[in-house]
Amino acid sequence: MFFIKKMNLEKINLNLLVALDALLSERHVTRAALKVHITQSAMSIALAQLRALLQDKILVRDRGAMQPTPRALELQPQVRHILEQIKKIIHEAPLFDPATTTKIFRIGMTDYTEFLVLPRLLATLAKNAPGITLKVINLNLLDHHEVFEKEQLDLAVGVLFEEHTPLQTQILLTETAVCVADKNHSLMKKQLTLKEFLQAKHIAINLHSMKVLGRIDKALHDLGVKRDIVLATPHLVAAFHLVRNTDYLMASMRHLSEKLTKPFGLVMQELPFAVESLDLMMAWPKSFTSDPAHCWLRQQIRI
Repeated sequence: MFFIKKMNLEKINLNLLVALDALLSERHVTRAALKVHITQSAMSIALAQLRALLQDKILVRDRGAMQPTPRALELQPQVRHILEQIKKIIHEAPLFDPATTTKIFRIGMTDYTEFLVLPRLLATLAKNAPGITLKVINLNLLDHHEVFEKEQLDLAVGVLFEEHTPLQTQILLTETAVCVADKNHSLMKKQLTLKEFLQAKHIAINLHSMKVLGRIDKALHDLGVKRDIVLATPHLVAAFHLVRNTDYLMASMRHLSEKLTKPFGLVMQELPFAVESLDLMMAWPKSFTSDPAHCWLRQQIRI
């Protein structure tokens, strides 16, 4: 039974628990004071306060020595337990064991970042943290300024974070754009020229969060030209499939294209004009930065 459970804790100096523990273990005011590094008079005052608070003598003189009262002996293990728990709360880091945890992480991603991140991450989880569940939230359809609060995300991966975001961020890679086409496309037999690029028809990957692709049309606009787009789609797999066995060209992200061109029978090469690169970031609320489980998950996200 917690001996002060019916009292108003706001009015109680919890340092008295430290004094009580010292008094009961030393059974001597001076030695108790030395143990907790206070003066003898301060310990005497603490003893008087404890006697008033508990309505018990706590220590009584018997045959020349101080002996604890029955009430004090009853309280001693409880006080020691309380102090040990306080030490754990203050000094011990929260425990996290990847091998046994069943934690659920909510991660914001686009189709693009799912392709880049999830295969390796899932393999890592299967080997080292089989109880973890990932719930992926599609970032394409969300207001990025509200996504973390609205969807209660643990973290997100994308190219959607502003320079002065309130989130903590880490750059995973720098993304650039390339040109993708069928492996038998005549224009892919040699270095593509800007004139050839503009004369061809294009499939465009149209993702709200894929700012690197938006920079393609901006770069062309700065040159005073534009590409001939016959289809704009937000679906990555469909876009790569539709380019196959056609004369269409498609601008795509380099790291994604490196993974998908061969399975779809496509090839890639550099664009014939300069396009500004963009950083792919991982972002999370700053309050999660030191959380052991969150730290572990972030360490596993590599491309």
